[in-house]
Amino acid sequence: MYDNHNRNHYPFYYTSCITLNSIRYKYPFASTLNALADFNTTHLDLLADISVKYHRTGSYADPIIPLQPSFFNPHIHSRHLCSTHPQLQSYMISHQCSTSWISAIQEAAEAAMLRHNQTVHFSFDFIKECAPIDDDGCNGMHPKDIQHFLSDVGLITEQEYQSVSSHANLCHIRFNHMYRFNMIGMEGRNKGGLMNLVSEGYPTLSLIALSINNLRFVPPQSNQHFIGVLNEPSVMGVVKGYDSQSQHPYWLVDVSIIPCEPIQLRLPMTSSETNANYGGIAGYAFGIEPLHSSVCSQSLSTIPIIPLFSFIHISIKTEMMIHTDSNEREKNSIETSQRVKHTGTNSTRNDLAS
Repeated sequence: MYDNHNRNHYPFYYTSCITLNSIRYKYPFASTLNALADFNTTHLDLLADISVKYHRTGSYADPIIPLQPSFFNPHIHSRHLCSTHPQLQSYMISHQCSTSWISAIQEAAEAAMLRHNQTVHFSFDFIKECAPIDDDGCNGMHPKDIQHFLSDVGLITEQEYQSVSSHANLCHIRFNHMYRFNMIGMEGRNKGGLMNLVSEGYPTLSLIALSINNLRFVPPQSNQHFIGVLNEPSVMGVVKGYDSQSQHPYWLVDVSIIPCEPIQLRLPMTSSETNANYGGIAGYAFGIEPLHSSVCSQSLSTIPIIPLFSFIHISIKTEMMIHTDSNEREKNSIETSQRVKHTGTNSTRNDLAS
């Protein structure tokens, strides 16, 4: 299978390498091919377009004084958020859709639980199937939809998803336990506001206007600033931290546009205090915090997770057993009373004799 895949894809991969090398001198950042995939040469040519498209106009709020000049959240850990979901195979080819909407929610939620000393792995596939994601990720999610999904619907663990994944109405099952979250600092942030939100320790999600085309060619980790902004939000990332005292100030952001390929970006931190900053990172940024019930119920983590619909069968069975036991007790009671009637005289004689 590997030989066939290599034979079919290598010519396109070779063409991509040639095209990439031919335009390398036109852009100031290093790039690599992350996967053996068929990249459209038109998309490769767009890498040479490095003009600033996000003009950073307009004011979101008055300047906010940051509490800390630099901060990095110790609870946010990048992990390979993989999935065998059949629809995700299309994300490997060159197009403008991404898995960032799913992976950012998952990573931030896990960090929010870890902030309370609880390690939880949430289901990637449950978010994929049940969150209101438009066009499989091409149009992403509106912050208000994310708020509703996290606070009203909630997330389930990978373990629980595996136990119910074959259920026909997966998104409408009432699970034994759902993890729900509050939104902190919804929208309306600028540079100082985002810095304070992140430094308070809340795992922070942000809609960012970044070129997905450029993101496909950056290394997983780099100390160079990422260049490539758009006019409209295109990806969702988790803001892990920032450094405003560096020689080149930056935001540290986790983004995943391809399954199993997390990217840690350094986005330039602009000097403007009142707009949404580079790529609009501060325009639609918000933190999340687990609801009290989600945190407290983790003390019962040793109890096996059973979907709620299973308890219906247990309840019916238990009720039948109780009804049966009741009938048996009533029957036994009648038989006993009948025996007492027949032997009552002898019992009385024995009592008198004693």
